[in-house]
Amino acid sequence: MSLTYENIFDYEAEQFVDHYDEVFGTLNPFSIASTGIANGGKTGWNGFNIPGPFSSGGYSVSVTPSSLVEGDTFRIDFVGPPSTALYVRIGGNNITSSDFSALFTFAGQPGSLEGTANTNAQGTSFASGNQIATDAAVEGQEVMVVEVFNNSARLPSQLVASASVPIVDLNSPTTPRPVAAARTIGAGAWSSGWRYDGPPQLTQVRPGISTVTVNLVAVL
Repeated sequence: MSLTYENIFDYEAEQFVDHYDEVFGTLNPFSIASTGIANGGKTGWNGFNIPGPFSSGGYSVSVTPSSLVEGDTFRIDFVGPPSTALYVRIGGNNITSSDFSALFTFAGQPGSLEGTANTNAQGTSFASGNQIATDAAVEGQEVMVVEVFNNSARLPSQLVASASVPIVDLNSPTTPRPVAAARTIGAGAWSSGWRYDGPPQLTQVRPGISTVTVNLVAVL
């Protein structure tokens, strides 16, 4: 079985290598997840989950690039019904208005993380020139979430699309890593778990962001 975790923080990627060492490489078996819990597919490595995109009813939103470092500019693309107002909210983990030096939702609403994107006759809209602020604050793990609603009330039931993007804090030291669980997807009563088929394969996507692939074999 091969698992690939894309666009995760470098210190998270290192947790795979740490765990490989803890179980003595390809020697000892382990479980890769806890069953019956949210995001259980990463608990074996104590990973930090980045939610996947959500879209419904012909609405969608995307952020380019898909991972950010403080100081980066980014673009947000929206899709929805033609000539329609889309009600946008920017939020997420450790995200405040001070995290941005430029943001389209500030127009007419200084300091606000809510705004409106109006689609054209083709049902698209975009906001470019947005920028993550470079500051001296140590903010730790940050994930920006762009949410689109079909009503200005922005109630949870009115959410029609969202996208989540990790942000690398240039001032944060490596976060202390918890010890990866040696036995934490339950493999079933017939199996003793999984072993590594070889060392985790790390590929740097950009500074601070990597992709990791682990190849596992079942232990009967």
